[in-house]
Amino acid sequence: MRWVTVTGILGVAAGAALLAWTGSLATASLTSDVWVPTGTMSNAREDHTATLLADGRVLVAGGRNGGYLTSAEVYDSANGTWTDTGDMPFGGFGQTATLLPSGMVLVTGGCCNFNPASAALYDPVTNSWSTTASMHTGRVRHTATLLPDGEVLVAGGGNTTSAELYEPAVGTWTMTGSMALGRSEFVAVLLPDGRVLVAGGASGAHTSAELYDPAEGTWTATGSMNTPRTSHSATVLGTGRVLVTGGNGPHPPSAFHASAEVYDPSTGVWTTTGSMATPRRVHAATRLPSGKVLVAGGTVPGETNTPASESTELYDPVGGTWTATASMGTERAVFTTVLLPNGRVLATGGSGPAGTRASAELYGPSSTPTPTATPAPPIGPSDSPTPMPSGGLPIAVGGSAGLIDRTGDDGAPSPIAPASVVAGLVMLATGRLWAVRIRSGHTTDN
Repeated sequence: MRWVTVTGILGVAAGAALLAWTGSLATASLTSDVWVPTGTMSNAREDHTATLLADGRVLVAGGRNGGYLTSAEVYDSANGTWTDTGDMPFGGFGQTATLLPSGMVLVTGGCCNFNPASAALYDPVTNSWSTTASMHTGRVRHTATLLPDGEVLVAGGGNTTSAELYEPAVGTWTMTGSMALGRSEFVAVLLPDGRVLVAGGASGAHTSAELYDPAEGTWTATGSMNTPRTSHSATVLGTGRVLVTGGNGPHPPSAFHASAEVYDPSTGVWTTTGSMATPRRVHAATRLPSGKVLVAGGTVPGETNTPASESTELYDPVGGTWTATASMGTERAVFTTVLLPNGRVLATGGSGPAGTRASAELYGPSSTPTPTATPAPPIGPSDSPTPMPSGGLPIAVGGSAGLIDRTGDDGAPSPIAPASVVAGLVMLATGRLWAVRIRSGHTTDN
């Protein structure tokens, strides 16, 4: 079996693998776990928020690019375009953004506007912003969690222990119980029973975790993590357990973590699970429709300048294992990912070696069904179609055209930019099996 490389001219269509040999077809089984570029934002930004709206669009707001940003824009997955919303009443990074039951979005705090206690509301119907009551405490790198009763719990930030509740019906804030420890750059998730779990965070890097009970307005200690973490991620699994990944210890970058652990709300115990292949912090984690968790990007040890990564991994909660998946088209750290209603994941902005990014891209999970072509009649006694002038062979992939470079790994590699890569097996009409790498991108030097 030999490798051949397909140079994409118009791009690889995600989820489709139709290969044609001079008008004849060959069957293919190709995964759709690829990243493809989508519309570029109007403003490059990192350390921003991204919120899935009720109508399936995505609001991206604030962040920084040198200084802090007041701009915001909305992504429409139907056509891959962005629309400006007009400026927020205040700008900042390290903010929170929460979708309310009304469909409006509550944005709170952040650095470095004049009042980090500020709060604002975005109305997607009118595409406009308005102010609402300010919090009692200024907060940066805090958390905000929508509770089952429609209130929003805002906690920590700037290493404060305090927490408060926002009541959307009247637009007011009420102080609630305080955490035992001050936290910043920590995680907070809503558990299936309505309680809120917070874990880790600065200063230093905590192993401790606490539970907030909305019925009582109080916090109680729960089991501590096995590893001190800050700038980590937390994802609620389909079982109701919570997966925590990566982050760093008290003294980055020497203490970047590849480890992961799972919290069981029924016992309050953390259990170590498989480790990621790459230690990472300020990364993004998204639970896919398959139940697996996609972890992407972040800063990684051993890099120079801006230590951002384009690598991604998938966590399987059934076996507690990680597998590599397609890398993003560009390095991203301090960025956002959002699961869209169509099952794809939207990644936006972030920082990288080239600076702050305006680009965005979409991930198609491997669980998405991949159509296969219908076999065509044999093309003749030979499995070698007439070569093109370049020495390649014609190929069509999901409506796009390209050439197979028959040298593949047997000779010099094809000079293409790997904007997207798919690998799979192709059975030719003669029954001969070829392994194929499909790449799309501009012609450039490898």
